[in-house]
Amino acid sequence: MRFIFLDTVGIQPDLAILDRTTQPHSLLLYQHTGDLKADPTRIGNSYPVAGQLNAVITKALEENTDLLLTPEYSCPWEIISSIVSTPARWPRARKLWTLGCESITQANLDAFIASNSNPQTHVHFDKNILAKNGSYLDPLVYLFRASYQGVEKLTVVIQFKTHHMGVWTTLSERDHLIQGEDIFILRNAPNSVNLLTLICAEAMNFRHAFQPSADTFQWADLPYLLLNPQLNPDPLHDDFIQFRRYLSESDKKELISLNWSNASTIQRRPFTRNGTSRSGIYMRSPEADLSHPRIQHNHRQGMYYFDMEHNKHAFILNSRVDAFLIRTTAVSINDGVGPQQRRDGPMVIAAFQFDATKTSLVISATDIPDYHIDFLTGVGCSCLFLLDPGNSIIEKEMLVSLTTGNVNHGANWYEIENLFSLKSNQQTEPNNRITFIEDDYPPNAERRKAYVTTFNTIQNQIFANTALFPEAIRDLRPFALRLGYPPDSNAERHRYNVMTDTGALKPATICYLGPANDAEIERKFIELQKMFDHGNMNRGRVVIFYHRNNEIKAKSDLDAGSIGGNSHYDPTSILK
Repeated sequence: MRFIFLDTVGIQPDLAILDRTTQPHSLLLYQHTGDLKADPTRIGNSYPVAGQLNAVITKALEENTDLLLTPEYSCPWEIISSIVSTPARWPRARKLWTLGCESITQANLDAFIASNSNPQTHVHFDKNILAKNGSYLDPLVYLFRASYQGVEKLTVVIQFKTHHMGVWTTLSERDHLIQGEDIFILRNAPNSVNLLTLICAEAMNFRHAFQPSADTFQWADLPYLLLNPQLNPDPLHDDFIQFRRYLSESDKKELISLNWSNASTIQRRPFTRNGTSRSGIYMRSPEADLSHPRIQHNHRQGMYYFDMEHNKHAFILNSRVDAFLIRTTAVSINDGVGPQQRRDGPMVIAAFQFDATKTSLVISATDIPDYHIDFLTGVGCSCLFLLDPGNSIIEKEMLVSLTTGNVNHGANWYEIENLFSLKSNQQTEPNNRITFIEDDYPPNAERRKAYVTTFNTIQNQIFANTALFPEAIRDLRPFALRLGYPPDSNAERHRYNVMTDTGALKPATICYLGPANDAEIERKFIELQKMFDHGNMNRGRVVIFYHRNNEIKAKSDLDAGSIGGNSHYDPTSILK
């Protein structure tokens, strides 16, 4: 990899996406659906997709988006030629289109250059690529308007993939790809946002290749927006995880990762190995808007939140949505004053699906399905609260975290930044959620099944045999019980997860740990009790059930007596 500021070769961008102002930017991210065909001379779509890509270009023009991004190998070259030859279809002033194109041979690249040489267009690429051995190139095309030698032109910058992917098909890149060298860095000015694109597997090589040049390009000090368009069947491979982790180690670095949809195929075989394309936005900000309305709005529009810890956030896109229009802030803002500089994270403005003809993108008429209820029904979940599509996805995650004993941070355990099931980490990027189920990576799939086992055990074995209840909750024995929160539940009452079958909240916290050892039981019991002040009687209403020697046993506060119904229950006592 050879990193080059684009302005040093005579092309000076002036792009809105690189501004550091307080005004948000707009993104159009396209998840291509197709069947990939690979042979010794070509990698690209096996059937015509020009109608789909034309619809994407039309939508970018209609929405006047600051950045359009398509995945690796998705865009036919006929689309590029059509744009170049039709000024009405050029990107508007200050807009950037970044198109991952189908492979191209050196001869066809020569032909493209010859047919698109005109006074209105400037094409730039590394000419040395034409002398290299191999069968085809994997190109990324930047399209934007810029002044070249004093004249505004459509600028076409072609960047070629520098490192092949692993052997994921019998006719692999390794055997046929002509590898490029240049990675262009776009900037408006020395202190603007810097943008560079890594094509799929280049992400795995970036740290090693860039580190010697990091000081030259002021990596530690300047803001960088990295794009990673992919055709990647395994986006949670450890090398990609470590790439994302490396980016998050430095401030003012942001990543947009964009893959083909999980409905795609490779030579008619399933594309993704574990069900998820893992497209998304990864950012670092202490000011991210983690309010319930924001997260639930994005969820309904197909964007799912994960807390990566230490002010690092992942916003993962539904793998079946064709395109997203997203509003987000600059990687770093140096305009305005403090309150105006808040980087609150991305918000989905619209989710688009193709119409029946696949020639037009239309706004989805309904909430984007996350399929978590289908999953729960399919594995026989008995929890009515989780099965109800009308219930808040955040409350469902709260209920899962509480009922499995995964709470910490005391009374504030339920806040978004503390909520266990929304947490991931940068080492393995696990999915602890019950409402994001498209990935079937084995550890994540097993975790979801374990949640269902927990709920079913409580509902079908413990609540069905109230003789198991210890003295601390003896008063609940006469009731038909279920797990959940009533409609009028509030943040404080989320500490209780027991209701009657008529929907009345009962002041009790029930957890089931399965065949846990004594140390784990004691640790989680202490954490659950920390939700309450020492003087609060409801501290004694915490009960952990577990399996031991083929029996269900209970861990409870032996000094706590039953409250004998609601006669002593103070609903505000947990606020003391």
